[in-house]
Amino acid sequence: MENKNICVFGASAEGLEQNLVDAVTSLGQSLGDAGFSLVFGGFARGLMAATAKGFEKSQAEIIGVIAQSLADRLVYPGCTSVIETKDLDQRKQKMTELAAAFLTVPGAIGTLDELFGVMAQKLIDETAKPLIIYNYNGFYDPLIKWLDQLQAMGYIHKNLEDMIFISDNPQEILEYLNNYL
Repeated sequence: MENKNICVFGASAEGLEQNLVDAVTSLGQSLGDAGFSLVFGGFARGLMAATAKGFEKSQAEIIGVIAQSLADRLVYPGCTSVIETKDLDQRKQKMTELAAAFLTVPGAIGTLDELFGVMAQKLIDETAKPLIIYNYNGFYDPLIKWLDQLQAMGYIHKNLEDMIFISDNPQEILEYLNNYL
């Protein structure tokens, strides 16, 4: 069976802008409707929960991967399976192993850690799996500008456009994944 697991990295923070939460939920539902499954950090909060809610509306498979140190937090109840790992490093490794592609929605430290981990793998050709940034309302514009500067200065030897697909349009993201997977 073909792997159609989309690993989504995103905020677990609560109290985020409702339009963002709704957009991420809708994107998750569109991906689920298109036959994709979700792999994510498993939390029932923030954009992690919003993404899972979208996939759940499509009755898609939802795989939560959670570190033991975080297992006491609320795990998203709609997970079709939950995988517990020893720590955050094993969690990232397991999510990477299960994923056919990666999608980053707005987030902070943990999200950036996961995004940069995949970027580093792409930079040294450890993975060819697609990496997408959902640049909702320009959220990642400062990061993209900084990465462009690093590339221009010679710190990043690969063309960023070959490593990352960046879009603020859920339909473009879906088309990209459908063409890639």
